[in-house]
Amino acid sequence: MKKNMFGLFISLAGFVFGFTVVKVSSAVMKTERDPAAINGKIFEISNLSADEIRNQIQKKIVIDPTDHGLKRLALNGFSSSICKTYSNIEVELVAEGVSVAGEPTVLKISQPCEASTKDPSELAAFLIPIDQLLKTKPSNMVYQFEGHKSVMTLVNSADEWPHTWVLRKVEFRNASGSDSKQAQFVRSPASAEDSAKPIVLEF
Repeated sequence: MKKNMFGLFISLAGFVFGFTVVKVSSAVMKTERDPAAINGKIFEISNLSADEIRNQIQKKIVIDPTDHGLKRLALNGFSSSICKTYSNIEVELVAEGVSVAGEPTVLKISQPCEASTKDPSELAAFLIPIDQLLKTKPSNMVYQFEGHKSVMTLVNSADEWPHTWVLRKVEFRNASGSDSKQAQFVRSPASAEDSAKPIVLEF
C-alpha cells in the first residue's frame, strides 16, 4: 500500500513539474514572439524583426486630412519611448504609376522622433504640407517649409506633382545613423505576406 502511495506521489509530482515547465516555456516563447507592448501600445522595437514592425505599422498607421491643406500621417499605438533609442523617423512614398527613365518618383519625408503634444505617450504625427508642396514646381531637391519640422526630399522628379503616393518604407534611425530599424512595403501580387491593401497618401 505504501509503495502504491509513494508511486502515485512520484507520478503526481512528475506531472506537476512537467506541466509547470511547459507553461513557463510557452510564456517565454510568447514573450519572444509578441511585440513589447503595454495596453496595446508598442514601446520597444529594437528586438522586433522587419516583418513584425511592418505588420504593426500596417495595423496602426492612420492618414487623415487636416485643416490648412495638411495631411496627417500617424503611427497610432507606437509609444514615444521609442525616441529614446531612435531620434529620427523617415517615411518613403512612391508615386503610383509615375516614373522617370524607368525609375519611380520617390518622396522621402523625415522628421525628429518626438512625443505628441496632445498625448506625450504617443509618437508625434507627420504633418505634410500638401498645399504648399503643390504650389512649388517639382524638382529633385529638398523641401522644408516654415513652421514644419518635416524635411521632404523628391527623387526622380516628374514634370508635375503626382497625386497618389504609396508607402514603400518606414525607417527609425538613431542620432548617428549607425543603428536603424525599417519596414519595407513591397507590392507584389505573388507575395502572400504583402496581400494587405497598400497604404496610400493622396495629394
